[in-house]
Amino acid sequence: MFTSRLWSPRQVVELTLSGQRRTVLAAPDDLLILDVTKDGKLLVSRGEDQFRLMALVPGSKSEKDMSWLAIPPGTNYGRVSPDGNSILVKEADGKFSIYPVAGGPGKAVPGTVPEDEIIHWSADGRSVLIHRTGEVPARVERLDISTGKRVLFRELAPPSRAGVLDVMRVAFSDDERWYAYDYHRVLCRLSSVTGVK
Repeated sequence: MFTSRLWSPRQVVELTLSGQRRTVLAAPDDLLILDVTKDGKLLVSRGEDQFRLMALVPGSKSEKDMSWLAIPPGTNYGRVSPDGNSILVKEADGKFSIYPVAGGPGKAVPGTVPEDEIIHWSADGRSVLIHRTGEVPARVERLDISTGKRVLFRELAPPSRAGVLDVMRVAFSDDERWYAYDYHRVLCRLSSVTGVK
């Protein structure tokens, strides 16, 4: 499954290799989906202009407030660890930290820069796949969350890179064999006009 983030993360869609798309989960009201845990619980925020952690179980009509976590204002998204015990967040200053779900202070993740975007955690919870915005091709790297060491995993770009300004919304399957991404392309045509007075 990949999280649809075409405009805002309001739904989780299942994509097939043949291009078929099926909506699996949709966020109610003004909730925005940030991540989906392995057991099907969701980590969500309320409202597009403020970050407030909420947990919502599919089929439930009520949310569990998780604002007791010591996550500072201005944090703009989160990723739940594979064991469900930690949340990796990007803070307002662009730095990344890991907060325990049980509560308590966050721990800074070394080796990150504000341009980094987190794709997902590795299955063993020791690393994350990341890429930097504004790069073509997008260099997907594996970041060791303990040491900050970065190792190139894959480069992503469309076959024709003409006019491609950015590779965005990168998603990988859990086994990291399949991926999907979006890109921003701007093409212009230059014309020469003669005889104009």
